[in-house]
Amino acid sequence: MQDLVGQSFQLDDRHYQIVAVRNLAGDILIYAESDQAEPASNAPGPRRAAFHYADIEPLLDRSQIA
Repeated sequence: MQDLVGQSFQLDDRHYQIVAVRNLAGDILIYAESDQAEPASNAPGPRRAAFHYADIEPLLDRSQIA
């Protein structure tokens, strides 16, 4: 799962890059940061966020993962 660090994905109108992956009691959490310094009015959401892997897995480009 550490191979996900550095990968990016799009969610709503925001682009996120994965900065950490943690396995907490069998639940894989993905921590990501948006490359947008401040949320624009058309791009709501936090700059840093945690996601469940299962929720964002369809958004990842698996061909970019080593």
